[in-house]
Amino acid sequence: MALAAALCALALLVEVHLAARQMILFGQHGSSYFGGTYVGDHTMLCRSAFLNAAPFYVDSRDIMSGFHVCAQKVWEINTITLFRKVVAPGDAVIEVGANIGFFAVVLNRLVGPTGRFHVVEAQPRTFALLRKTMELNFGFEFAMQRVEQFAAYSADDADLVFSFIPERSANNAMAMGGGMGTGTTGDGSGSGGGGDHDEPVARVDSRSVGSTMVKGWTLDTKFKDWAKIDLIKIDVEGAEDDVWRGMRGLVRRHPNMRVIMEVNAGRMADNGKDFMAFYREMQESYPVLRHMRHRGACVEEVSVEQLVGAESADRLLYLSHETHPAARCSW
Repeated sequence: MALAAALCALALLVEVHLAARQMILFGQHGSSYFGGTYVGDHTMLCRSAFLNAAPFYVDSRDIMSGFHVCAQKVWEINTITLFRKVVAPGDAVIEVGANIGFFAVVLNRLVGPTGRFHVVEAQPRTFALLRKTMELNFGFEFAMQRVEQFAAYSADDADLVFSFIPERSANNAMAMGGGMGTGTTGDGSGSGGGGDHDEPVARVDSRSVGSTMVKGWTLDTKFKDWAKIDLIKIDVEGAEDDVWRGMRGLVRRHPNMRVIMEVNAGRMADNGKDFMAFYREMQESYPVLRHMRHRGACVEEVSVEQLVGAESADRLLYLSHETHPAARCSW
């Protein structure tokens, strides 16, 4: 098992290195050089520079991750390198806010056939692309059973309004539950895992040019039957506190569970959220906060004050009870 994990990690490292070289050598040529195949309905079919040229469906209007996957054939190499360090064959992993599925393909290959992987995406258009991508890479049964559309939230069976924000791409323009451009309709009531979750707060972004309805559920409810969870990856564009308050039961029941979460204090502040209170709340469960340092794709300790001081920057938090994480920075 240890040898298989080492060989898998080595193979992925080589692929990441080759992808990085392609970005350096050919990145300036942009989409005209790398491109993809247009298949209609604002949809492109593109292939990654690694993962055996894994195919991905992206929205042709997407100027963020979709553009990078099509034009440069890769997305956030440092994050992939971090996954390689902390995810092993046989692990149970959940990705919340999977977008078009670039990380999902990586994570599912890392856990392997002996592992368990589940993908969550709320935005309807992005979810459709994600499911097609996962079906193309892993088959119809996987896509139907392990790719699910709902908004991870602080209450169950909540009706949420997602608004479109024109400054962002079609795939990244929405967020949920009191985050950027979202809110609830009705009373938003739900079981909330036995009263463990806060009431939803209605908020619709003033910059929105359209909206759609989605259902919100707590991760506590959706994954209550999982015997173990090794890692939850979260990227929900400013709604991290809503997700967190809906997963506190999982945090208690799975003490060895690690959480990788993208946060941005400035984005939360823009939406009227108390980010200091949120970070302090996380520290109640994970006293030592760590974040990924891009140089070396390793994790190091970070204070709440440092996170707040970087209000305009995305930070990738790494939460665990490990004394010496495998991905810790050594220099």
